[in-house]
Amino acid sequence: MKQAFIGESGENDRLILIFAGWGVDCNLFSDLHFAGYDVMALWGYADDDFDESFLSGYSEIYLFAWSFGVYVASSMMDRLARFPLMLRVAINGTVTPVDDLTGIPDAIFQGTLDGLDERNLAKFYRRMCGTQQDYKSFMAKMPHREIDDLRLELRRIFEMSRGSEVDVSCWDRAVIAADDRIFPPANLSRAWQSLPRVREITGGHLPDFHRIIEQEIIDKELVAARFAGCTSTYDDEAVVQREMAHTLWDFARRLIPSSHVDLLEIGSGTGMLTSLYVKELDDAEITLWDLVPRNLNIRATVVAGDGESMISDVADESLDVILSAATVQWFNNLSRFIGLAASKLRRGGVMALSTFGPENMQEITGMTRLPLRYYTLSELKAMVPDSCDVVIAREEMRHMEFASPREVMMHLSRTGVNGLRHVSMGYAEMSANYPRDNGMCKLTYQPQYIVIKRKDNE
Repeated sequence: MKQAFIGESGENDRLILIFAGWGVDCNLFSDLHFAGYDVMALWGYADDDFDESFLSGYSEIYLFAWSFGVYVASSMMDRLARFPLMLRVAINGTVTPVDDLTGIPDAIFQGTLDGLDERNLAKFYRRMCGTQQDYKSFMAKMPHREIDDLRLELRRIFEMSRGSEVDVSCWDRAVIAADDRIFPPANLSRAWQSLPRVREITGGHLPDFHRIIEQEIIDKELVAARFAGCTSTYDDEAVVQREMAHTLWDFARRLIPSSHVDLLEIGSGTGMLTSLYVKELDDAEITLWDLVPRNLNIRATVVAGDGESMISDVADESLDVILSAATVQWFNNLSRFIGLAASKLRRGGVMALSTFGPENMQEITGMTRLPLRYYTLSELKAMVPDSCDVVIAREEMRHMEFASPREVMMHLSRTGVNGLRHVSMGYAEMSANYPRDNGMCKLTYQPQYIVIKRKDNE
């Protein structure tokens, strides 16, 4: 196995790790550059030699695997698990790479292996690319691979995958191209049918890696910029979020002692939640975290930053209360965050979170097919570590009505949640396709609440 950094390395504490498909090398990824991230590509799977020391020192690692790289990454997931994996996305590949129902059909794979030469390799590359423009772009980054090496790689992948069992749950999300001519799309769909978050994109087997990576990784700087731009409109427009803050505090207050507590609120924003508890916990030691902190004129320690990252630096068993209202949906790895945050609670400590469920803004996600960010209530409860009890787990539905799609988009903009990137349709198409009910445009919110308490006797 070969590995290489794309461009400069070692300057950032976040890494995008890409397991490439068969037949390519790092040239394919030469134009991938993301501010704040190093990028490393892996390819050439004739052996499993991989220098894991290059992953040490990164605080966040985002794993993307494509084609046969999905199986190779899956087989290495136990080795990678000791590193801080924030996100694992499989693209146009499966954990069973050679399979008549869930991979490349056996006869096609054997035909490729038996007939592999320069001419047939060129045919494979053309099938891999969805359009003539894709093929032209690919040829400009033509891989330098020897036929014998490619043949050896195919044989090894075939031998490794025969009889191996890999659970698809080791992946967070899967992406399927509707016009894939290497992995049949029907086989891809069958392979990932038990994974809750699967989305279909247009195009062929070779994806637009830059677009997918930007869609899948939540850009905290963009989130911060959107919220900073709606400071004057948020409180009036965020009706559902205000209701959620009241409900969350009503749940949490029953479990929080009125005496002195050390309290951390993540995502304090304009103070919707803060204004509720500060009246009752007048002797609490309060710390507020937010990407764009506001001056709330209360006695508190205010810190600007990303709560998902900063929670790692909090001392274990140092907090009595952790609160977060309508914020954690912006986290890349909610399960990891909940586990870390729970370890920061003292015995008997309380954590209360509100977020949104899978049907949230279904009108928007149904049209754009952007990545699903939300979890079911059962999935949220499963993220809670054994050291804690789930005291409350509730969800509800709220519907807002607007006269037009334009008013919906204005509402999203005024609340800062219009974080859509690389939407494949323009405003005119979105307006034409937005679902209507008796002439009105509905927008669905699905608030969720989970309150947990750390056990006294663990």
